[in-house]
Amino acid sequence: MDKRTLLLRIKLCPGIGLKGENLAYQWLKNENIGNLDIEEVQAMTINLLREHHLNYQKFAVSFLSRDLNIMVNQAMRKNGLQFLMTSIQNN
Repeated sequence: MDKRTLLLRIKLCPGIGLKGENLAYQWLKNENIGNLDIEEVQAMTINLLREHHLNYQKFAVSFLSRDLNIMVNQAMRKNGLQFLMTSIQNN
């Protein structure tokens, strides 16, 4: 999965919160994720949330859910990447 899709998935995932979202963005921005799969990204994001004493349970359940897959696909069809990139630039 490419970095943009992962960022969109994090953005749309319920339970991560704004602070968790920003932490995940910073980590992904600086990380070479070419060889990481989605489960590894989920685990690393959960570790980030734990390290900063943020609630991670809802994120952990939602990140791989079918409902989130549908939301990401719909957002990508509706120019979600442009929305995402604007959002990242504002952070």
